[in-house]
Amino acid sequence: MQPEDIENKRFLTALRGYDKDEVHEFLAQVAAEFRKLSTGGEHAALADDAVPAEIAEVMRALVAEAVSIRVEAERDAAEIRAAAQDNPDNPAARLWKALNVLRSAPPER
Repeated sequence: MQPEDIENKRFLTALRGYDKDEVHEFLAQVAAEFRKLSTGGEHAALADDAVPAEIAEVMRALVAEAVSIRVEAERDAAEIRAAAQDNPDNPAARLWKALNVLRSAPPER
């Protein structure tokens, strides 16, 4: 994985998800730290085997956070779908129907 992979990572948008700008800013900071660690940067004095351990720790934290974001987004989407199916007059049902209409609409040119 390269620092650019971290900076350019995009996540699906959820209705009650995280602020995309905040996530992207965090990923940019992580990528900058990743870049420092992989080039020596501030940590040049560390033993060679310490740098990969630090990178692995950061990457584990990132993966855990990404999984958490996805799980929460999937749970929120399931709640909206269930509300839409249970009560067609529910505002969530109308929103879900509108989103599905938008998804099926041809792209604008």
